[in-house]
Amino acid sequence: MKWTEDEVAYLILRKGKGNSWNQIQKDLNNKFARDRSINAIMGKWNYLNAKLLKAPFFSETERNFVFQCSRNNLSDYKTIQAFYEQFDRKIDKYDILCIVKDKTIEYEEAKIRNESKLDLDLVNLKSRIKKNLENKIKQNKVRKLKNKKAKKTGQMTKWTKEEDISVCRYSSAKEAGLNLTEAGSKRTYGGITQRWYSLKKSGAMLALKEVKKVPKYIKEKKKSTKSKKPRSSGYTSLRWKKEEDSLLSEVSTLDELKTLAKNTGRSLSAVKVRFYSKGFSFSTKDNSRRRWTKEEDFNLVCDFYELSIDEARNLFNRSYGAIASRLEMLVDSTEPDHISMLMEASVLIKARKSVRDSKATKSPKPSRKERKQAKKLAKLEKRLAKLRGE
Repeated sequence: MKWTEDEVAYLILRKGKGNSWNQIQKDLNNKFARDRSINAIMGKWNYLNAKLLKAPFFSETERNFVFQCSRNNLSDYKTIQAFYEQFDRKIDKYDILCIVKDKTIEYEEAKIRNESKLDLDLVNLKSRIKKNLENKIKQNKVRKLKNKKAKKTGQMTKWTKEEDISVCRYSSAKEAGLNLTEAGSKRTYGGITQRWYSLKKSGAMLALKEVKKVPKYIKEKKKSTKSKKPRSSGYTSLRWKKEEDSLLSEVSTLDELKTLAKNTGRSLSAVKVRFYSKGFSFSTKDNSRRRWTKEEDFNLVCDFYELSIDEARNLFNRSYGAIASRLEMLVDSTEPDHISMLMEASVLIKARKSVRDSKATKSPKPSRKERKQAKKLAKLEKRLAKLRGE
């Protein structure tokens, strides 16, 4: 009995798992309804190993190609054809089976490695996050303790203008520190001296020394900071007057609205909002409802397909939808006047086409074949002329 491909594959898989020959014999005979002896199975295995040693060498690209074909559920016959077309080399069914087996093992091993790497990366990330959180918690605790100490001594609070003026009144940092600490200020001696030097470096000391009345100076500073900035746009933000509303009611076009916005000193958007909120609207004529004349209908039928959208709008002074619906009505109409008008229009259109066709047009270029044939004829004529002695 010949060995089938399924039997060979089953034998390779079971032997690869490390099963004994007795187990393989029992399972193989039960599965495929065979009566093979242990010697026959061992002989087949040895034959396969010898064939493996004699098997041709396949490059990595070729092996990957075969493996991808098997993963895409291509049959062995199609993979053999595709392999031959791609690499100009023959391959056997047994070779396909061996390559697929080796590549599946490699694929699974790589998958396991990647999963283990991902697990290690996750563990490292978790440990880093924990460390960062612990460090932040420690830093926050240290900051809170420092802030508590500073609040007790009065170091971390901001310096007010009154305190700066009182520091600048003294000629040296030592005098300021001694006098202010004796006077009962919340600041330490070191903090006062540092503030004195920082004010001297910044150049604010000269201005603060000249201040005599502290509360008056602070009030003036507050007023100067709270002063309103002028509007960058330059438009007015005043309330609308009755006179302006009456002017809005007289507006009939957008240009008039723009001129009114310029005259009043308001933005165009604000004027538009006021215009529409008051219920006003532009007094425009709806030309789409105007009746069509016979001349317009005739021109529409004759010139519609030669005009652009903008040209049609300007010519008939209507929307493009109204023009198209009118043309459709004229074409589908059963009235005798409309039918006679269409006949006249068709005569005129044919006359126009005949005039266009009669005009001189450039002769088209000869094709590639025609040019080749002309060259060949020219060569033959030259040869004939030589033979004749011309």
